[in-house]
Amino acid sequence: MKRLLLTFILILYSLISFTSKEFNNAIYFFNKADKFESLEETLAFHQKTISELSKILSSKTTKMSTNLENGKITFYGYKAWEYAKYYPKLIKNILKIKEIKNNKFIKNLYLLESNLIINKYKNFPLSKKILNNSFSINNENFLNITLPATSYFNENFLNISLKYLKDIENNEIRDSIYEFISIYLLQKKQYEESLKFSKKIKREISRYYVYQKIAIEYLNIDINKTLEIVNLIDIDFIKDLTLEKIIDILLNNNNVDKALEFLNFIEDESDKSLALNHIGIFYLKQNNENYKYYLSKAYWKTKLIKNDYERDKAFKNIALDFLNNDLFVNSLDIAYEIKNNYIKYLLFKEISIYMFNKEKINIGNTFMNISLNSANSIENQNSRDFALEDLCLTEIKLNNIEDAIKILNTIKEEKYKDLVLSNLAIFYANTDLRKTYNFINKINDIKVKAITMGNVSVKIKDIAPTLSNKYLKKSLYILKVNENNYLKESLILNLFDLKKYENLELILKSIHEEKIKNAVIIELAKKILNTHTFIEIKNTTIMNYIKTCIFFEYSLKNTLTIEDINFILNYI
Repeated sequence: MKRLLLTFILILYSLISFTSKEFNNAIYFFNKADKFESLEETLAFHQKTISELSKILSSKTTKMSTNLENGKITFYGYKAWEYAKYYPKLIKNILKIKEIKNNKFIKNLYLLESNLIINKYKNFPLSKKILNNSFSINNENFLNITLPATSYFNENFLNISLKYLKDIENNEIRDSIYEFISIYLLQKKQYEESLKFSKKIKREISRYYVYQKIAIEYLNIDINKTLEIVNLIDIDFIKDLTLEKIIDILLNNNNVDKALEFLNFIEDESDKSLALNHIGIFYLKQNNENYKYYLSKAYWKTKLIKNDYERDKAFKNIALDFLNNDLFVNSLDIAYEIKNNYIKYLLFKEISIYMFNKEKINIGNTFMNISLNSANSIENQNSRDFALEDLCLTEIKLNNIEDAIKILNTIKEEKYKDLVLSNLAIFYANTDLRKTYNFINKINDIKVKAITMGNVSVKIKDIAPTLSNKYLKKSLYILKVNENNYLKESLILNLFDLKKYENLELILKSIHEEKIKNAVIIELAKKILNTHTFIEIKNTTIMNYIKTCIFFEYSLKNTLTIEDINFILNYI
């Protein structure tokens, strides 16, 4: 505790000017407060601490406006976290202080941390650690997605948070917050409140996505309300997809009568035929003779679709439906109805993969050949080459390297070869570096070449460290002359694996597009969690980004357990 306090005292000297009297008084009262077991006495001394710190903040010599604007953790912020265990009385007093009261960004920060500590984690030491390490990215847009939305869930600050939501001019950010609130409330089974906030989402697709979730949740409460919410969806394909999901849920619950009722509301013929097929499969698994009627009805409804392409696409969906239910023979019967070569190549590829997964290699190869013949029969050259590229990549995943190379040689357009060459180069990195070298040299697109060399560098770092370093340097050189965010993203992850943290940070800082930067940060955090690579990067400033991401991942997506967070924080 004393060591932490000393650290922040030193930070304070670099951030603000203050009179030693007020500061010493604040420290005295703060330390005194910790010696009392009585909450009333402790609160009384913390109130005195706040009073002294308020004098410092209101002093004309205070120089912390820049730090407040940027959301930096100042000495005063540190104190706010210490007081959070006595929420809400002290936090409310903190929020009244002029420098904080007039700064929306900082006010949001305090609202968030007080809420998280009390209502979410219920673990003060852990919460304090997380929050002290959570706000290092100076990007208001990134933080605004979490701050007002999360603080909303503390009833004491509901009105304040809603006011901040209105202040956000960016529609995308505001919609994200409303979406987050709606889904959170849905998880808390506050259905009406969830629906109320979902209606505030301006972007149609996002709004209907939330409607879909709410409609499904209502199935077990009020099935009529489910239908009412489904009817709020004005985009046909989303509405039909929602109805399909509802039918599947009802079938899983053995409620076939209600499933048939919802079937009547599906507009699109191909969607309806697929839903009929679901019902037919349901009856088939129940050994109920009704399956013949519904499977036949699904088949003929599809057969009568006038548009050739739409009909073939519907048949493909039905065939995959059978395949996903291990009804291979039924799937194959439908597959031979398809005339369109592009759709045929896609379906037979899936059937082939299904057989390989069942370890029926010869049958898998047979269907892969049918898929390949269909791809080669596609009239449009771009579509044909794209299909062949896809088949090459599939063969590589299945370790059928010779077949992949044969298909590669039939591709006409060079741009469809590069990704295959890249995958082949990476595949051979551990076994035949000469082949890796040859495949890299055949790549035309300089960015793909750089990404490939970065990935190869990681793969051979232990078996050929000198060559690994050479590939990395070449890749970094290409980046210098070819600014590309996706190349940067790939290289950052390579550099992490190679423990080249300084280079990593330089490239990360050079990414100006926030969505890409945040995506990279999330991937880095996942890598840290998967590899437990904490000690090596403990003292690098890149950890500031990672800490923020770890917090972001946990608070919004709940992808980490409390044990994960505890483990991480031991190394921060």
